[in-house]
Amino acid sequence: MMGGGPMQTPGGPMQTPVISILRFEFVPSTGPFQFQLFQRPSRWEISGCVRNISAEKLAQQGEGEARLKDIEMTMTLRHFPMRALALHYLRLCAKEGRWDGVTHMAKSIHSTVAEGMLLPLSEVRHYRLPLALFWASALGNLAGVCTDGVLSRLTADFIRRNPDDVAAILPLISTLPPAVQTAFKNTLKNAINPEDEETFATLHNALIKEAGDRRRLEAEIEDLRRENATLNEEVRRSMEGQQQRQQ
Repeated sequence: MMGGGPMQTPGGPMQTPVISILRFEFVPSTGPFQFQLFQRPSRWEISGCVRNISAEKLAQQGEGEARLKDIEMTMTLRHFPMRALALHYLRLCAKEGRWDGVTHMAKSIHSTVAEGMLLPLSEVRHYRLPLALFWASALGNLAGVCTDGVLSRLTADFIRRNPDDVAAILPLISTLPPAVQTAFKNTLKNAINPEDEETFATLHNALIKEAGDRRRLEAEIEDLRRENATLNEEVRRSMEGQQQRQQ
């Protein structure tokens, strides 16, 4: 906001700069999520710059003697509850390791919007690798800028610091664009120093844990399928019995 006392203009009389009415729009309901997960506060800062109303225009409107203390600012707060809900769902999917939910969400929204979200997802502080790659796997043919953005964030140092993320995304590597597959393979090689036993052991243990969790999940799914088949068979027999009794 600008304003204050009189100001001398070149070749003219004293004028009083007065701030015009500003209208801000932001989404407070998603603010905490954006700062915590996306970690891009500079893009969400509220800012604005407008020209001062000239003294002549104020005089025409009957406000020639207006001062800063007399100015009222109008602020519009716009909420997007469905957008906030979608982002919250994405955050929960990442926290709980439900990467199929991330993939389904990317497939469910407009392709242009999905591509626009890929680069911000590749810059988050937590769950960066699986979020970006599971999201990318759902988009199919990525534009060059999207692929380059993902590749620039696949660093050996990041893989060393996030072995659990590496284990989580191994099953989907074959579904990614060839350039991303090659970059991941080369980066993984560079991240594993043969002389660094600690890093290798950490990554090895993460891979074993991921494989074990996957086997347990597959077993649970198979059990549920059998239970569902049994229930369906019982329902079918019950309906057949009712039909026979009615006849």
